[in-house]
Amino acid sequence: MSRNVLEVIFKSFAAIIPYDRLGCAFLSDGGTRLTAYWARSNLDHCRLQGLFAADGRSQLQEVFRTGEPRILNDLESYLDAEPQSDSTRRIIAEGGRSSLTCPLFVAGRPLGVLFFTSREKARIWKRSTRQSSARSPKWSPQ
Repeated sequence: MSRNVLEVIFKSFAAIIPYDRLGCAFLSDGGTRLTAYWARSNLDHCRLQGLFAADGRSQLQEVFRTGEPRILNDLESYLDAEPQSDSTRRIIAEGGRSSLTCPLFVAGRPLGVLFFTSREKARIWKRSTRQSSARSPKWSPQ
């Protein structure tokens, strides 16, 4: 995914999804590591750069397993429950309070994720009651 495409997503998706930060990370080392590739933020300066874990202990494994986006409407509560999550700690330090994590796949194989982050708790997304299919849910701002 080119940086230009990510810039377009950052500028244009705001009309659909309420967010203040967009990050993109790709899997490496046979899917055992996740590396931050790009971020743009209207929050404090980006503190999440480079390598961060996505091993078998990571909650992100469930996102890749199901193919479903993950909503965290309260990052501070999530960090209380998962104190080992350094990436969550850094996003909170930037000012993030809720997030939507969308898995990226190519030919059915996990590639990486897009992280949409909002400065407001419970500001992110809720699942629409109407879905086109189990694998392609529709999301709407809360």
